[in-house]
Formats: sequence, structure tokens, C-alpha cells
Amino acid sequence: MGVIPTALSLFVLGPSGTNSHEAAKKFTQGLYYRYEINFCRTNREVLESCLKGGMGVVPIENGSAGYVGEVIKFWLSQKYSSLLKVIGEMTLPISHHLIVRSSVKSVEEIKEIISHPHALEQCTQFLQKLNVRTIPAASTAEAARQVSQSRTHRKAAIASIFAARTFGLKILRQKIENSPDNATCFHLVGHSISLPTGKDKTAVLFRLPGKENKYGSLLDALSVLKEEKVNMSRIHSIPLGTLGSYAFYCEFDCHSEDKSGKRIIEKLKKESENELLLLGSFPRFCERKEGEK
Repeated sequence: MGVIPTALSLFVLGPSGTNSHEAAKKFTQGLYYRYEINFCRTNREVLESCLKGGMGVVPIENGSAGYVGEVIKFWLSQKYSSLLKVIGEMTLPISHHLIVRSSVKSVEEIKEIISHPHALEQCTQFLQKLNVRTIPAASTAEAARQVSQSRTHRKAAIASIFAARTFGLKILRQKIENSPDNATCFHLVGHSISLPTGKDKTAVLFRLPGKENKYGSLLDALSVLKEEKVNMSRIHSIPLGTLGSYAFYCEFDCHSEDKSGKRIIEKLKKESENELLLLGSFPRFCERKEGEK
């Protein structure tokens, strides 16, 4: 008999049915090795678990809520040095649905709606039409779990189709979010390094110590992107707890090992006085359309 390979640990935000869980499922489609999903209580716990081995999936930005502070703060805690790298990305469309137990026939029966505060906020136009009590939960999946275990049919959750299927619930109303184009970008993190493919991104986190109030300092640091004719696809300023003090999260469209990528990293290291963390280079996400292989 052959030796059965040990399953790779894949850490995601729990419980089962979260958007992170769905993203992890999509990341692992077509993998040739075994993996075991491990659920964590927070995104920081996901990343801390990955430091000890395995891979993880964490959100980095939501189209409505902006950057995910919990993840950015973890990277800042690494003091601009980390063996953990971003090795992949995925954009997951976020649609919110009103999900209930199978016995519920109409919206009028519902008296309580449970969900994550962000999801509740993103569905205000729908909720304002109802005479219901809203209850915050740790995640949309946790809300679905609570509804599935409730003894009353008067509770509903706002969650994804994936969560509804996970907990055996039915969808009473589809796509109740205010904005139909909301999406979340997720990162796959691990200890390997993604080789250049020709269609890559690089993510960095850096400071400009002593230059926060210097005229044009950020523009000077990023001017190298224009010089190299490389697109900057994402940037966020991250408050560091002191007025006027910021770090910057940036993604640009080339690999750090490309000629342009090497020059960009060299310039950013110089401008940041080495307070730069190269989070990783990874293939740009390209969503496959239905029917494509």
C-alpha cells in the first residue's frame, strides 16, 4: 500500500459557511493534494496559525467597508519582516439573502433578523420596509447557524447562498443588499513563493518615517510606478494611532522579481528607510465565466 500524504492545514474564519470558507473552497478547486480546513475565531488567529505552518484565507478589502483592519494590523505587527507571504488572490461577489427555516412561508412571519453588523448595514433599504428587530452576530455564517438551531420560525438571517446550503436553510428573499456590485478580495497566504507568470500583482506595506509632513513624500515614493509604467491597483492609508502618522498598503501590477518590480521595491525601500514589508507576489485573479474551462 502507498503512503497516504498528510493533509495540508488550511485556516479560515469560522464557523462553517462564512464568506472566507466559500473563498477557501474556490481556492482549493483542482488542487492535487489533500487539505483539511481548520476554522478560527478571528482573521488574526488565521494568520497566527499560518505562521506555524499551513496556508490560510483572509479578506483584505471589501467594496463597501474598505480595507480589513484586523488583517492589516497583523501585517504591521510583523515589524516589516515575515516568512508568511501572500501567494494568491480571489474576488468573491458578496450578495446578501434573507434565509429562514423551511417552515417559514412569508416575510410577515419574521420578527427578528440576525446577521453581522456590516451585512445589516448593507441591507438597510430592505430592512427599513420591515417591522423587525435586528440582532448582531459574529458573522453571517454564525447568524445562519443560530437560525438553523432556533426553536422558533420567527427568526431569519442575512447570509450567503453558501451559508444557507451549509445549514440546510431556504432563501426567502434574494439579493437584498443596497449595492448589487459589492465584492470582497481575499488573499491566500502561506510559506511558498509564487513564481512570475507574466500576469502578476505585488502587495507591499510601508511607512515614510520622518516624512509624514513633508510635501509630496508619498508622491515621490510612488513616482517609480509611473517611471516603470506599472499600474497601481490598490492603495490604502493606515492610521498608526498618532495624528498624522500613517502606513500605506499598496498593490501594483507586476511581480517583485520582474525587472520593473525589482526597481520599484528598491525605490520604496529607500524612500521608507527599509520600513517596507513585501507581502508577496501572486497571479492576478481572473474570474472564469460560466462555461469556460
